[in-house]
Amino acid sequence: ALAAERVLHGAVAVGLAVIAAIVIVPGLGVQSLANWDEAIYGVVTRELLSDPGLSLRYGDRFWFEKPPFAFWLMAGSSSLFGLTEFALRLPSALFGIAAIALQYLAARRLGGRSAGLLAAVLLLGVPQFVAYSRLAMTDVPLTTLGMLSLVFLLCGERRPSLMISAGAIFGLAILTKSVAAFLFIPGLLSIGVAK
Repeated sequence: ALAAERVLHGAVAVGLAVIAAIVIVPGLGVQSLANWDEAIYGVVTRELLSDPGLSLRYGDRFWFEKPPFAFWLMAGSSSLFGLTEFALRLPSALFGIAAIALQYLAARRLGGRSAGLLAAVLLLGVPQFVAYSRLAMTDVPLTTLGMLSLVFLLCGERRPSLMISAGAIFGLAILTKSVAAFLFIPGLLSIGVAK
């Protein structure tokens, strides 16, 4: 019965991710880079592709305004699909899709299947969330990595490997948007203390 329930919850999460993909992905590369940050991130990614390394560059200068993880992902996507708006935005879109599934899993764990479905649908109904999932920015990847840490903590009660993974994922959140990742600390600590 427990295995069947896990399969059901996994299927619901995948179904929600498919719905999120239908909302987020179409037309991802149609518009040119929209705002100041997105254009800067495109240039930083182009520089990373032309001169790969651990440090980011903007023109002929080192650029330390953001950590490198999101730019590594944008560079990887651009290596596969070419340096296009679609390739630059794809990592954020994939994180946005994952966030919907994670929202379901976290809320289901805390309040049941109905709460999970409602939470996922509500998040997908937030226009700003959908809009930011369609931009080459660091906000949605940061949010999704924070959510993944939270889900791992919620599910890691008797599984130390998930607790360790939650810490590693939180490290990626720091590598995505630096100090902003620490906004997740109160929630993560609350879950850790409540366990």
